[in-house]
Amino acid sequence: MRAGAVFPQLEIGTDAGAIRAFAEAVEELGLAHVLAYDHVLGADVARDDPRMARWPASHYTHRDAFHEPLVLFAYLAGVTRALVLEWCGGEEEDLALDDLYRADEAFLTSTTRDVQPIRAVDGTVLPAAPGPVTAKAMEAFAARSAELMDP
Repeated sequence: MRAGAVFPQLEIGTDAGAIRAFAEAVEELGLAHVLAYDHVLGADVARDDPRMARWPASHYTHRDAFHEPLVLFAYLAGVTRALVLEWCGGEEEDLALDDLYRADEAFLTSTTRDVQPIRAVDGTVLPAAPGPVTAKAMEAFAARSAELMDP
C-alpha cells in the first residue's frame, strides 16, 4: 500500500508558491498521490434550511476560495516537469504535433507518476519506450526523489 496526501483546499489559500511547496513536500515524502476534493457550489449556511443546521461550522461555504481540481493538477504537473528539467537537465521547447509523431522517444511527467514513457501518439508507435533518454530521466528522477525522501 502507498500513502498519499489530501490537498488542503481551505488552509493553503491562493498563493502559487505555497501550492508548489505543498507539491514538493508530497514528492519529497515519497507519497503516491494527491487527493483534491471537488464541489459544484459551497453551502450557504445562512439559508433558512433545516439541513444547514447539520452543516459543520468549520466546513467551507460559498464564500471560500476553492481550487478546481483539473487546473490544480495541471499546475502540479508543471511543478514536476520543472523538477525533471532541474534534476535531469534538458530544455523545453514548443514543437509541432508532427515532430512528436517522428520522435524516437518521448515521456510525460506527473506529480503522482513521476516520469512515464509515451508508447504511442494517436496510434503512431514510437520506436523506443522507454528509450535511453527516458530511461535516464526515470532513473535520475527516482534516485533524486529517494534521496530527498524524509523517512
